[in-house]
Amino acid sequence: MDRQIAELGEELAQHATQLGSVYELNIEPETLDVVARTLRGRIFPRIQVNEDNIKTFVWNAWNPTTGVEVDHDDSGGWVFIFDKEEDMQRVLNGGPWFIHLSWMLIAKWREGLVWEKIKLWHQNLWVQLINAPRSHIFEKNCKLLVSPVGRVLDSPYSVSPGKPSRGRAIRMRVELDLRKPLFCDFFLKNTEKPTWTRFAYDGLTKLCFYCGLVGHQWKKCKQLPPGVPHEEVIKEMENRSLEAPGECM
Repeated sequence: MDRQIAELGEELAQHATQLGSVYELNIEPETLDVVARTLRGRIFPRIQVNEDNIKTFVWNAWNPTTGVEVDHDDSGGWVFIFDKEEDMQRVLNGGPWFIHLSWMLIAKWREGLVWEKIKLWHQNLWVQLINAPRSHIFEKNCKLLVSPVGRVLDSPYSVSPGKPSRGRAIRMRVELDLRKPLFCDFFLKNTEKPTWTRFAYDGLTKLCFYCGLVGHQWKKCKQLPPGVPHEEVIKEMENRSLEAPGECM
């Protein structure tokens, strides 16, 4: 048996040399079925957890109807293989998912994509557009106004012309890129004078008001100027928020 394996390896190596070290293998339908029910996860901001913690999170937060296999991946994240694709889709379309005040970022495997290249820097959140004039409330307008926040996702709730969905707010689901500062407010041109319009993020955790990034508090921000007292930093942040609407900084 060992000799047969060695001969097979030599034959494959010779074949790869002829093809320029490019292997071509068949993908079995059974394998595709498994990866179609697989999610990759990463905890952000990072915290110390073990496999038992993750399994408890899966059953309490996701509440699957059948089994979910939990495993590590090579990049320090987690792999979740669902017995039922319906459970996986419900998790993928739901959230945000919290584990000890951090987010469990998740992404679905796509055919031909290497696990390590799946970008786990995005989180889907409900965003409230607050104080938009009723005359401007129309689905196309609202998607345009929310677009600086991130990619606007499909939602089961439509925007009724001239009608906020909650109080003075319009709620839309957006995919955030956590590598970029959050967009918080802007002035919207109106018939009389510009209207201050702002965003509120449902389920937001650990927003730094100095750099605008999610994942840490401002006192631990790496962009803080060294040696500057916190009181002066607070004054600077207050002045910036009054003078320049836009990013949360």
